[in-house]
Amino acid sequence: MNWNAPPSDCEVPEAGWGYSEGLADDIVGFAKEHGFQIKYLDYRHPEHASPLVADVYRRRMEQLCRPTDSILVEGFAVMEPWLSIRYNLTPFWTVFAIKPSLDRLKEYLEICHGAEKEFRGGFIFLFCSGVYSIGLAGVGEWKRLLESHFASQDTGKESGRDTKLLLAEKANM
Repeated sequence: MNWNAPPSDCEVPEAGWGYSEGLADDIVGFAKEHGFQIKYLDYRHPEHASPLVADVYRRRMEQLCRPTDSILVEGFAVMEPWLSIRYNLTPFWTVFAIKPSLDRLKEYLEICHGAEKEFRGGFIFLFCSGVYSIGLAGVGEWKRLLESHFASQDTGKESGRDTKLLLAEKANM
């Protein structure tokens, strides 16, 4: 299905993606008490922070002399932060398995390629909502994107994938 959704008529962030001013006093107090600086990040879309977070993880792994050449692409409902840390995977967070999220990942991979920091392999944790929705990017598209950017012959791996459960793939089976 190749159909563009109509433009939205308003923008309302979900509560979990916002910031509560009620936390400010506690944050400032904790920072002062423990000698921390407070840095504010402002971005228009929750996914816009993904490249920054991925780069922070990569830098920290470099400081610890750990490998930095594998990526873990995750969705908001399927996140495994300990898996990233334990197996030295650079986490890249996406909202849904949709084309705009795929495009953001592509941008990030191209930036990494340009900086000669390609990934050699990776994993994909895609969230399946159970609906063949507008703008959905299929598993094959995600996998092809990762494989096209890997510096080695390693291939992308999906953890816990059952293609029978992914409605988007049923048409291709």
